[in-house]
Amino acid sequence: MIEHLGPSYFDQNDYVFIVQTVCSFCDNDNAALRQAASYGIGVVAEHSGSAFNLVMDTCLQALRAGINLTPTAQATAKKSKLIQFYHS
Repeated sequence: MIEHLGPSYFDQNDYVFIVQTVCSFCDNDNAALRQAASYGIGVVAEHSGSAFNLVMDTCLQALRAGINLTPTAQATAKKSKLIQFYHS
């Protein structure tokens, strides 16, 4: 929505709410949701112009939370199996 309509289409509170909603998925357990949210933040940054200043800190904190997310035991086990497969 922000990519095609631009932030000026929305009321400022609605724009902030939309971005906060996208950001809330950056530390989700589901990797596909994390990836989509991170990509969405990039789209917001690219297409928001000066309005991005309103949400920049929120976006950076969300990206940091996603980067610092501790992998689940299932993800760690899968990575371990891949390393064993490729190094055997």
